[in-house]
Amino acid sequence: MFSVPSILWLGYKNPNEMPAGCGNKFPDESQLLKPADSAGKVLFQANCASCHHPLKDAVGPALKGILTGRDFNFLYLFLTKRNKVKNDKLVQAHKKIYIFNCMEFRYLTKVEVRNLEAFIHDYAAL
Repeated sequence: MFSVPSILWLGYKNPNEMPAGCGNKFPDESQLLKPADSAGKVLFQANCASCHHPLKDAVGPALKGILTGRDFNFLYLFLTKRNKVKNDKLVQAHKKIYIFNCMEFRYLTKVEVRNLEAFIHDYAAL
């Protein structure tokens, strides 16, 4: 991709004035994805979708509403340090209902868990 100075050197005063066929036209803000549409969705599909559906029960519980009454710290610990929330009532209840335990994702960062949280909350709003 051209840097702004090189675009100016090529005679373009504004990068958005470049010919449409170049593929270098910048999208306007309405075309940009929200974090929950991109990062959270990608993380969900890579780590959670094999067992969870956002709206209905599957191998694991539906994600819609699952965070009601839970904060970010709970979600982060549940996903990355499960042993710290093993006595939580919701965790215990799900162990009785679902055959499989949710995988632990120790490699997820706090930023990634925030993105997952945003994705889950988007479905809770439906």
